[in-house]
Amino acid sequence: MPNQAADAAGNVKVDQRLEGLAIDSGDANDIVGKAVVVHADPDDYTTQPSGAAGGRIACGVIELENPAPEYLGPADAGPAQPT
Repeated sequence: MPNQAADAAGNVKVDQRLEGLAIDSGDANDIVGKAVVVHADPDDYTTQPSGAAGGRIACGVIELENPAPEYLGPADAGPAQPT
């Protein structure tokens, strides 16, 4: 996932497509149940394991809530419309 930058108040809005990831597939690339960690500094994409990104300031777990499979279409089809 690319680095994100917060504003002076610490707010950030992210709206992006991450190719190669899946939701609720059970496959190795499924992001449900995986962690999201917010670091103080940008990841340098070189240093391992933390990318020299500084201290951890927040974290969470990706959960699937209220799935609506009838609205989910193929990943390359764009947003599906309710019927």
